[in-house]
Amino acid sequence: MKKILVIDEDTDWLFAMECYLTREGYQVVPVRTYEDSFQTMELFKPGLIFLTIGSHRPDGLLLCRKITMHDAFGHLPIILLSIDKTILQSYRDYGAAACLKKPLALSSLREILHRHGKQQ
Repeated sequence: MKKILVIDEDTDWLFAMECYLTREGYQVVPVRTYEDSFQTMELFKPGLIFLTIGSHRPDGLLLCRKITMHDAFGHLPIILLSIDKTILQSYRDYGAAACLKKPLALSSLREILHRHGKQQ
């Protein structure tokens, strides 16, 4: 079963993503803080990461860069989620595989899962 890590500070959003992804057959671990991300990655060993970047919290972009440069996790596809158009336009600059605009369209989420979620 594909393991997905979802990083977002909004607990309601985390719960919604966890419910949807679990129903789609994925094993999901939600992470509420950027600081807990690496420890959770080491324990859970995900195959895909959804990372929400808030326009008021640019440190999420630094986390994305840090993950992509990490020896053990650099190969993982990271999907950035944001409402910020600037982030959506420059996601590749941070090493992300793709980005989705929040609020998510289910068709876009399904396409991302089809492209990146079936690999392990």
